[in-house]
Amino acid sequence: MEATKTGDMVFIAKPDGTAMTKESFGNWFAEACVAADVPGRAHGLRKAGATRAANRGASDAQLDAIFGWSGRGMAALYTKNANRQRLAEEAASLLIPEPKKNAYSRTLSPGAGNVAKKEENQMLRKMVVGEAGLEPAKA
Repeated sequence: MEATKTGDMVFIAKPDGTAMTKESFGNWFAEACVAADVPGRAHGLRKAGATRAANRGASDAQLDAIFGWSGRGMAALYTKNANRQRLAEEAASLLIPEPKKNAYSRTLSPGAGNVAKKEENQMLRKMVVGEAGLEPAKA
């Protein structure tokens, strides 16, 4: 990298060796997708990466660091949706009252209750909340 015209801070350069802006990279990537006859654009990959990271628990600060954003505005768009989905899943079981315990309740082996509870929560979430959460996803 030190031998290029761009110096040590450029990872993607144009054929003439000068730095590629994010816009020129986006255009180049779109042309490459069209030439390869595949769908997609660079922004779609970035959005998919941010969505995946947020859904796996990345914080606003972590998304800022990964994607080079400043402030917390852009990252908050992704973590807000991810947190809403996670909270809806956790809260779904609260809509159904706990069964009353009595002398005839069966005893589960240690750890089996956690598995059964998790399966019950997943089933309830799908029945009550649905795949997209309580409100339709916003475009």
